[in-house]
Amino acid sequence: MRIIVSERVYRAIKVGVKVGLVAAAMGFFRALGTVGRDPSWMLFILLGPALSFALFFSLVFLLAYAFPPESDSLSDLSFPGARWVVWPIMALLTLGTAYLVIHSRQ
Repeated sequence: MRIIVSERVYRAIKVGVKVGLVAAAMGFFRALGTVGRDPSWMLFILLGPALSFALFFSLVFLLAYAFPPESDSLSDLSFPGARWVVWPIMALLTLGTAYLVIHSRQ
């Protein structure tokens, strides 16, 4: 049985999977840093990449579906309407992450 989806959904899934896999790889390497320091390091290695993938896939899929990119390439990020919606969201997420990193070190 073949599932038929629209071109918009297909492209959003494709971009979401690419970004999700990059986030999962980063989550895996981040989790490797806990080996030996934390007794539950195996849990981090299993859940870190999976949760990173799920978070980033869902965020990018929703944004790519709402504002479809012109191509599937991640090197050319030209989303229609991106300067009013997508980039402010990404800026807020980046600032929030920086805030959490700075204050978790204290």
